[in-house]
Amino acid sequence: MSAPVTHKALFEKLRDSTVIEKCERYAHWTLPQLMADFSETRGTSNALIVERDYQEIGALLVNHLASKLAGLLFPSNRPFYRIDPSDKFIKAAGEAGVKKEELSAALARLEMESCQNLFMNASYNQLVMLLKHLIISGNAALYRDSALKTCTVYGLQSFVVRRDGKGRLLDAVLREFTCVEALPLDVQDALKRLNKGKYSRPEQQVEVYTRVHRKLMPGGVMYEITQQVDTIPVGEMSTYPEHLCPWQFPTWNLIAGEHYGRENYRDWE
Repeated sequence: MSAPVTHKALFEKLRDSTVIEKCERYAHWTLPQLMADFSETRGTSNALIVERDYQEIGALLVNHLASKLAGLLFPSNRPFYRIDPSDKFIKAAGEAGVKKEELSAALARLEMESCQNLFMNASYNQLVMLLKHLIISGNAALYRDSALKTCTVYGLQSFVVRRDGKGRLLDAVLREFTCVEALPLDVQDALKRLNKGKYSRPEQQVEVYTRVHRKLMPGGVMYEITQQVDTIPVGEMSTYPEHLCPWQFPTWNLIAGEHYGRENYRDWE
C-alpha cells in the first residue's frame, strides 16, 4: 500500500507554473509585491525590479478600483446583505410567541451587527487586498476566523486549487512560512527528528501547509481541514458544511472546466 501524499507534494503537483508566470507578468506593471514568491525572497534583500513609470500608474489604477469596489460591495453605513427567513422559520417563531414585527426588528439588528463585524480588526483592509488580488490575478484565498473576527487574504503564490467541471472547489492547499521557534515545542521536537541538521536553528524557515478537501459524507458535502508542518501532520482535523467553511477561494472570472480564475480584461492564451 502506497504512502499517502503529503500536503507539500500535493502543493507542488497542483501548482500551475503557466498561470503563475502570466500573473507575475501583469503584476510587474501594477502591484508586483502581490505576486512576490516568498519562498525565494523571504529573509533576503532581493526586491522586484519594475519599470517605475508604468508601475506607478498601474498601482494607482488598481488601488483606486479596489477601493471603489470595496465601497460598493461593503458599505459602512448600511447592511450589505439581507436575511430573508423562510415561511417555516416565521411560523416557528410565531408559535414560540415572537411577533412578526419583533422578528423583523431582531433580524435587522442581526444584519447590522454582522456587517459591522467586517470592519473590526482590519478585516475591511484585508477585503480591499482581496480585491486587488482578484483584479491582478483573478484569484485569491480568504480565511475568516469567526472567533477572533479577523480576515486573512492570500495571493496566488501561496495556494493551489483543483475544481470540478462546474467550478466547485475539490481541493486546495495553502503554503505559509514561519520559523521553528514560532511553533509549539512538540512540533519543534518532531521537526528536529525529521531533519536535525536543518531544524536545529530557531530562526530556520519552515513551511506550513493547510489542506481544504471537499468530501461527500452521509450528512452532505463537507470540507475537511488538515494541516502539516513540512511533512509532519499537526493539530486536529476539522470539518465544515459546504457553505460554512472558513476558507474561501473566490475568482474574478471562472471558465467552466478550469481550475483558476481569470481577470476581466486579459486573455491567457
